[in-house]
Amino acid sequence: MSRSHAQAQIDEYLRKAQDLCTKSIVEIIATIRPLIPTLSRFTDEEVEEMVLISLNYEEDNVESFGFRDAIAWIKTNFDRNLHYGGCILRNLPEQKARLTENRGADGASPSEVAASAGNRLRSLFRLSPSRIRVDLCFLDKQGEPLIAAGAKHKVVHAERIEDDLERQFAGKDMIIIK
Repeated sequence: MSRSHAQAQIDEYLRKAQDLCTKSIVEIIATIRPLIPTLSRFTDEEVEEMVLISLNYEEDNVESFGFRDAIAWIKTNFDRNLHYGGCILRNLPEQKARLTENRGADGASPSEVAASAGNRLRSLFRLSPSRIRVDLCFLDKQGEPLIAAGAKHKVVHAERIEDDLERQFAGKDMIIIK
């Protein structure tokens, strides 16, 4: 079976996965390998690459990362038909409560929803302990983070955050761009 067929099977699984954001990339691979027998032909690295493609995930390792860099990515990837705004998240030392499917229906503000969703997004991938992690994603028309499989997002691992971005965070871990 071809890589494109395996990619299509991964896409289908990830679209249906209800608990995707509670799993690390390693757990996702361990879960889908037995469900998609054709993946036995591929290495873990190849399967990981296919999963990341399905999740529309980008990752960069940089010396420094600033507010202008974040805005440039958001502007480049922003789609007025899909997005309400952008979201910049700084990694937290501990994960907090995760976003549940009915969160927001109980009156939580978009900021509260985005903060919880950022923790979900961060849990998908391995954190780099020696670098600062910045997540970039978008908000839907209701002001909630688009973190489902296939929603465009980027993770940046940086040696340092530039002063312009640090000032924007101003002691917070999340910035919403409208």
